[in-house]
Amino acid sequence: MSDQPKVPVSDTITLKGLQKLLSCEAHRWFQLGFQLKIPYEELKKIENSVCRTPTDCFRDVVEWWLKNTSDEQRKWKVIFEALEDINKKRLMRSLEAKHSPDMTVDKNAALELVNLLKDAVPNWYMFGQSLEVPRADLKAFKDDKGIGQCFSDMLDTWLENKATWNDLVEALENVGNKVLAREVENKYIKATIAVDPQQTEPLWHAGLDKSILTEEDDYFDVLTEINTVTKWEELGFALKIKPHQIEEIRKNNREIAECRKRMLVCWFREGLASWKSLCLALDHDLVGERHLARSIARKIKGTQQPLSLPITVSNNNDCDKMIGNKGTMTSPEICNNPHNDQIRKAY
Repeated sequence: MSDQPKVPVSDTITLKGLQKLLSCEAHRWFQLGFQLKIPYEELKKIENSVCRTPTDCFRDVVEWWLKNTSDEQRKWKVIFEALEDINKKRLMRSLEAKHSPDMTVDKNAALELVNLLKDAVPNWYMFGQSLEVPRADLKAFKDDKGIGQCFSDMLDTWLENKATWNDLVEALENVGNKVLAREVENKYIKATIAVDPQQTEPLWHAGLDKSILTEEDDYFDVLTEINTVTKWEELGFALKIKPHQIEEIRKNNREIAECRKRMLVCWFREGLASWKSLCLALDHDLVGERHLARSIARKIKGTQQPLSLPITVSNNNDCDKMIGNKGTMTSPEICNNPHNDQIRKAY
């Protein structure tokens, strides 16, 4: 996409039309917004102002249970059983040491109870089911309409900042929707401009290794390369790590170095890790590590094809004979190499 002239979105489509076009991506509006180069802080503002978080839903579950159960039903043993159902046994045992199973839970202690049970927040829906909260209420707590509002606000923010169809195509490719990316490219870019293939230039990441990396073999190599990167959250989003995983890492780790390590583990375990995807993520505008991305690319390309680097021309007659007097791809180093036979075969 970088070889095509930028085509602005303004005056081409309305916000409502854009929402309809991209409706299949509404559920991952945060990731798409990040790929559209909307600052992370702006996306969090949108999320906090509109969307309901798991903590919000969990609080609603607790408040419903406290409000809709009698004193006889509102016992700690019910909480313990619900925690066991969602496999939070360590939390269950720590609370059992402080509260008797038959003790009544204070009806007005919703906030305190939410804080005590915060480790169960990611499993709020199953926890609610264990507490026999009606399914209709659980669905209402989730409030799917909030996602649509976040999606709309994100697109509105993007449209205000020199939005181009080229950026949208790249973002869709980065979140894995190549079908929609091609549809947008054909309808809004190729139909508008004619691209001269002779004007395209080789990309710096062309030919970079796309083979899948493994945590066991490559983790420390990758960690060594990115040990100076401080924007670990932005890098994580550029590597397509899910927002809730980023949030979990931030909550559980204070040091940037530790967050960076945990983020890499998530990336490897997604099964899509490669040197090329790492370099492209580092090159992302919001990560801002273009120099590092190109440095790693050069290093990896060097290990991929050690004999394909440019070699200077030599006038040495022996060398000319070795390559058939063509006067190309020779050097004094090759001429004086005792393993000429192997090198001759290579050429």
